[in-house]
Amino acid sequence: MSLGIYDAFIFDQSYTMEELTKKIDILRKDVKKTIDIQLHKYVLEKFLYCYFLRENLSTDEILEIAKKETDYDRKMWLQDTAQGQWKSLYRNIVLYIRGKVRNQTRDNLLESLDYNYRAVLFLFAVEGKILCVYSGNSSIIPILEQQKYLSDFQYWNNTDRPEEISEKDWEKRYHLWEKAIGPEYFLPDHGFMVNLYDTSMELFRTNFPFYKESVPDYDDILYRLMNTLYPDIEGDQWEDKWNELKRNCPKMDMDGIGQIFDLKLFFILSMIIVFCINKP
Repeated sequence: MSLGIYDAFIFDQSYTMEELTKKIDILRKDVKKTIDIQLHKYVLEKFLYCYFLRENLSTDEILEIAKKETDYDRKMWLQDTAQGQWKSLYRNIVLYIRGKVRNQTRDNLLESLDYNYRAVLFLFAVEGKILCVYSGNSSIIPILEQQKYLSDFQYWNNTDRPEEISEKDWEKRYHLWEKAIGPEYFLPDHGFMVNLYDTSMELFRTNFPFYKESVPDYDDILYRLMNTLYPDIEGDQWEDKWNELKRNCPKMDMDGIGQIFDLKLFFILSMIIVFCINKP
């Protein structure tokens, strides 16, 4: 049987549950910041696209686009944009992404989808050792690789082993993984799972941080705007419109984005309202 166990690690020693808990809690802080930044950047990408659209089109022009939009959420965003309702727009984008993230988590734990902000660690104790496999957002893997107490422990048999690993050590890996998760090799049926990032709550907690790294890529937003505003132009005309767009849409840092409205205060208040509405 072809076998591949990737994003897998082994701990440097067998820790007590208390020791392991402390290490996981520290690890969560790094994971939390990394995915917080990604999530907020995704919100702000959509928000600034709409904000800049309003800088280049009239209310009537945006409403005309909204009439043709078949997606309900995007239609609502365009209506907010046309009226300059920035607080409503921001809240609606957050709620949209909240729904997508929750549905992705509920529908399939292990598959990578567009809204994959999970970070899950499966742990297994075998022969006095602790093995683990990571599943979720790929940006977390470098964080795991930087932990001094974790070493690579991947295994596969569908191609040659790495040259730096002896045949004896490679077979030892197979033996330990066979005992840990064999014979069906279905991770959730063995060991226990640690959630490093709670996708059902994190984006929507009232103290969600506003990191400067969350500012989205300026050029990416402008390219999207160019495709919306000038889908058919080319050459020198495209270059002229691009420069005009850059003049109309000045680059912003987090302070500049916050000046559109009191972003942080509004986020806190709006999420409190959402929690109250959804409270059983």
